[in-house]
Amino acid sequence: MLETIELAFFARFGRSLYDNRYPTHQLNDDYAESMGVREYGMVAKMLDVWEGVKKSILSKETWVRNLLRLGVVSGTVAVALFVPFFGSVSNLVGAFSNSLAAFILPPLLLLKIFTRQRLALWEWSLNLVILIGGILVSLICSGVTLVEIVYKLTQ
Repeated sequence: MLETIELAFFARFGRSLYDNRYPTHQLNDDYAESMGVREYGMVAKMLDVWEGVKKSILSKETWVRNLLRLGVVSGTVAVALFVPFFGSVSNLVGAFSNSLAAFILPPLLLLKIFTRQRLALWEWSLNLVILIGGILVSLICSGVTLVEIVYKLTQ
């Protein structure tokens, strides 16, 4: 494997270091054979990966996405450093988002997609109970966490 990677990099960059013994055109089967490479497919794949990496690193979308990630991570680090009770803030986010993702959105989407006529009465009722229970649990947990945060702020 290491030999294949070395040959791939030589095929890509080594031509500038040596005389014109090797053709300057793109790699083909004859060129790979002249280099003694039996695994030409692997060399071609390595070069394709390299081209893909170059394109993705230099694209505008990648820079925008990475700057957005940097902003989110920096904001999280700032909150963690400057809020003395970061655990409570984390609990608040978790109480809201976990109950939303696990107990509120799935039954809500199921009830929205499948009308009452397409679901059996017990399926419709069960999803409605899970939805109402998820909303209640989310409100209770978020409320308790908010009370905890207010208590810590007033101390």
